[in-house]
Amino acid sequence: MQLYIPPDIDMVDYDKEQLQKTLDLEIMQITLTKKQDTPEEGNYYARSVHRETNEEGMFRRLQAELSLMAQQYGVSDEEINDMFIEVSCSKTRLLEVLKGENFTKWSELEDIALQRGTESKEYKYLLKVKGYEEINRRKKFLGI
Repeated sequence: MQLYIPPDIDMVDYDKEQLQKTLDLEIMQITLTKKQDTPEEGNYYARSVHRETNEEGMFRRLQAELSLMAQQYGVSDEEINDMFIEVSCSKTRLLEVLKGENFTKWSELEDIALQRGTESKEYKYLLKVKGYEEINRRKKFLGI
């Protein structure tokens, strides 16, 4: 007598795009170790999983998203990268810039003014022009 095994018994249903996203965002290291106290008939293994962030994959995925936005709005990849930095690496703000809505862009001189301290004339001017919330967002982005 032969045992019947359906052809799709070992097929896993998964979303290829979701799997690629997961692989881009994290690296999984799976280790199998043989258990010592196993019966003679079979080998039993313990599995351990170590996960870490895949920074290279994250940047590759981010660049792909930015390139797609650039194509949608008719700008070059270099221009969209510059815009992304000017809006403190916020995709939401970047979309506002691309749609022509109200937005706040930052320059290198304004970044230097932020580093001078809260009592400087430059900082007070930025506070008046950009607002407290936007300044805090930029300071967090710059690590100040």
